[in-house]
Amino acid sequence: MTIKRRIKIIFLHLAKAFGLLACCRLLNRKKWRILCYHGFSYEDEHLFRPGLFMRQSVFKKRIQWLKKKGFHFYTISKAFELWKTNTLPPHSLTLTFDDGFYSTKELAQAYLKQENIPSTLYLTSYYAKKGSPIFRLMVQYLFWKNKKYPVHLNSPQDHSFLVIKGPGPYEEKIIWDIIHYGEQKLDNDGRQHLLTNLNDHLHIKPPFACGHKFLTLMGIKDLQTLSQRGMEIQLHTHRHKLPAEEKLLHKELQENKDFLKFLNTDLVHLSYPSGIYEKNHFKLLEKEGIKSATTLDKGLNDRKTSPFGLKRLADHDTLRQIEFEALVSGFVLF
Repeated sequence: MTIKRRIKIIFLHLAKAFGLLACCRLLNRKKWRILCYHGFSYEDEHLFRPGLFMRQSVFKKRIQWLKKKGFHFYTISKAFELWKTNTLPPHSLTLTFDDGFYSTKELAQAYLKQENIPSTLYLTSYYAKKGSPIFRLMVQYLFWKNKKYPVHLNSPQDHSFLVIKGPGPYEEKIIWDIIHYGEQKLDNDGRQHLLTNLNDHLHIKPPFACGHKFLTLMGIKDLQTLSQRGMEIQLHTHRHKLPAEEKLLHKELQENKDFLKFLNTDLVHLSYPSGIYEKNHFKLLEKEGIKSATTLDKGLNDRKTSPFGLKRLADHDTLRQIEFEALVSGFVLF
């Protein structure tokens, strides 16, 4: 931990002790808070990508604190309806989950159901449709997991690898060479075959052997279960990208909607993939019938916030509890 962050955390504890966080929550009571989560950790995913995966124990602690402080939970649709009519109750909050990792169902939503807390999942549908691990993430995970046997792609034709004994100085380049080759030259079956060979060469026990759908997105049956349990499901594009060109944007949204048509509900809320957006997206999304779009811009939402630029508070595993409390309270620091 850096000295700057240590000072920040000490300051936050002092601010909490003197009631400043509570004052901020009171002053910001009419603002709409939207929290952002992604996946959850079965084993060591939170160490691999702490910004993407969270331990269930940390998530439970967050929820218990929010309940204790009297926050009201709404889906994105319900909160948006109340927000647009200026009838959103004080201390209102929406829990959102991007992508649709299988762990969201087992480690997050199952707990939220016990607590009777509504939430919204923004699903990206390409890998949900394929039912296989996300290629890019799995390549990065395998290299992160075992540093003893760096490899590079030896023969693209037969997907073989050449093992390099000892640390490789160009490992990051090798990782991206493999990712770009798989994404640009192979179909999904080819990419999964490539992952199997890579895993064998790195001598790693397959993480998916543990019985979990590791780094995998939920399919239709799992999504149906979530919907029946009360989790709202909305749009996150098909290939996890949102082009600025109208025809390509329409295609991304339409394929996303087509996959989710079994829900038989209005699909009118979107989360920008990776939080990336351009101003011209606003008019295009409105033309597509989209009512709201969430970003990863940090902040709380008031009446002046654009419905196509809704701010979110991104929570992650390395965020200390006191930092989380300050974030939700609206206590902004350096």
